[in-house]
Amino acid sequence: MGTAELIASLGESVVDVDFQIPAEPLNYFTFDGTSLARKDQAVIDSINAIQNLNFDLFWGQVYGTLSADAADALTQFARGIELLWSYPNFPGIKPFLQSKVGKTYNSYVILQADVDLIIAAFTAQGVTLP
Repeated sequence: MGTAELIASLGESVVDVDFQIPAEPLNYFTFDGTSLARKDQAVIDSINAIQNLNFDLFWGQVYGTLSADAADALTQFARGIELLWSYPNFPGIKPFLQSKVGKTYNSYVILQADVDLIIAAFTAQGVTLP
């Protein structure tokens, strides 16, 4: 194999780097310009929680804590929560939920307490909604 010559554009520089690809997933690392640096464990834990969210457990907790009327009303927009979950859209979940407070679904008015229970179900699995 030949060696490619890298040419920098105006205002840019070229740096030759050499590092081993780690055994852990690459999203656990950031590139600091010359090497891979492992992210803080809290960031890695957050990544894992987001990737491993179990909607069966999530909905079990949500429906187990909401009133029957609230749970019935929630079915109107539960699919929206799951669709927003696909990264990078999940930051939209909290505003989506907040937009439902005070609105009526199936003769039930969504309360802030209902939204708080849904957010708590995310938190229970280690996910903090931005």
